[in-house]
Amino acid sequence: MIAELGWRSRLAIALAVLTLGLLVRHYVAGMDERFFHASPEGTEGLLRYTVGDYVGAARAYRAHYATGYEPLLGLQPAPTPAKRSGAKPPDVQALLTEGEAAFTRNDLDAAGKIYERVLAVETDQYDALLLISVVETRRGKYGEAIQALNRALRHPRTETRISTFLTVLETTGELAWRPAGKQPFCLLAHYHRYLRIFDHAQAANAIRYAQKAIAANDHPDDCWFTIGMVYRRQDKPHASLTALRHAIEVNPHHAGALHATANIYEERGDVLNERLMRARALAAAPNEVFYAEPLLDLLLGRAGDYYEALTVAKTIRALNTDDASATQRLGEAHMLLGDYAVAERYLREAHAAGADTFRAHYSLAWTLLQQRKYDESAKEYEATIALAPYDSSYYLHLAGIYQKQRRYREVVAVLTRAIRMTHADANLYLLLCSAYQELGATREYEACVPQLLARYTGGIIGLPSVPEAMRTRGLPLAIR
Repeated sequence: MIAELGWRSRLAIALAVLTLGLLVRHYVAGMDERFFHASPEGTEGLLRYTVGDYVGAARAYRAHYATGYEPLLGLQPAPTPAKRSGAKPPDVQALLTEGEAAFTRNDLDAAGKIYERVLAVETDQYDALLLISVVETRRGKYGEAIQALNRALRHPRTETRISTFLTVLETTGELAWRPAGKQPFCLLAHYHRYLRIFDHAQAANAIRYAQKAIAANDHPDDCWFTIGMVYRRQDKPHASLTALRHAIEVNPHHAGALHATANIYEERGDVLNERLMRARALAAAPNEVFYAEPLLDLLLGRAGDYYEALTVAKTIRALNTDDASATQRLGEAHMLLGDYAVAERYLREAHAAGADTFRAHYSLAWTLLQQRKYDESAKEYEATIALAPYDSSYYLHLAGIYQKQRRYREVVAVLTRAIRMTHADANLYLLLCSAYQELGATREYEACVPQLLARYTGGIIGLPSVPEAMRTRGLPLAIR
């Protein structure tokens, strides 16, 4: 039939097919692999999703998993109670399964209580927050559903169970099926913002529903925030900042918008405005560690306000008394203020509670060094090096301790390791040559000096015979 057409008609058909193919490729390129399954049910799910039938898509995907192609977590036929013995916390996955069973029975109160138990075990557990939003949606409490979604979406992770995703997808479809006058536009915007994580084309739907909600005065602050976050994920910082500012104008205490605005200022290097926004975010949500931690990072680092950092660190520790990292950060704040004895106490407490990062060991090592507790400090520097073997500064500090103790063989051993593992600079060789000199190792010393001079960048080198070597190499001598 096509052969009977003229060349112009065939060209038009070919261009149309090519355009359609490019559009399909562009659409599919932004979609997660969870939408694609090699089964009739999986294909049906993709087709229904593509035409906007999210309820049918969710049911088709469930049918795909029920065929046994892939396991579907969370759809066991009967709830499995969490097993507990003594102080052992309940199993999160078992609780999620129990909650899904209650939700399937439409026992919303029981499901909501189970998901709250999950959050008590694991703060901001993603599946629990999404499913709480679905429970609140079923109850008609859209404000609470939006809050739960925003708590989940502020984290870079996603759900741990595909069944959670399908429940949210189905709920989104059910809301979209309602008559226009009964659709919760703001809540739909948030659900589509979640779906955008897996399908970039959902960004347009999230913005469209958010704009409708703003026009209807339906949680306009949360909707401007949603628009701002969608633009941010699209790498449009100026448009994102404009939308976030609208959110703050509507609600000056919107902690999420203040936090996101601070993140943009951080990327721009605007420390002053970043600090202002982070402080306002914490003031708007004083019991949220999520907003306190980035403010503490800023104060300890780029702002260098250690007294204010100490106040924020105390706040975090009061909110997370069992969190070793919170205790560690409090110790670091005292360390930077020069209160080394108090810093040591908190850092050791953090170690006892399980803080075993290179930063934790380094902070304690430095604190002990300032108190001239050399043996204990050396032990912590060794632990730091074991966790971060490619940073030459830790080797230098450890070698410096051994040099103070006149343990020159240990100096040589540490620096030899450093030269093998890191980018060796002049400081390493200066200390190494000095150790060889003290040991009377003439041959090693003479081999070390040329390595030092090859990395020489200026300044006085207080080692014998080096000035003569500098003249030989034509390097400038310091004026004494």
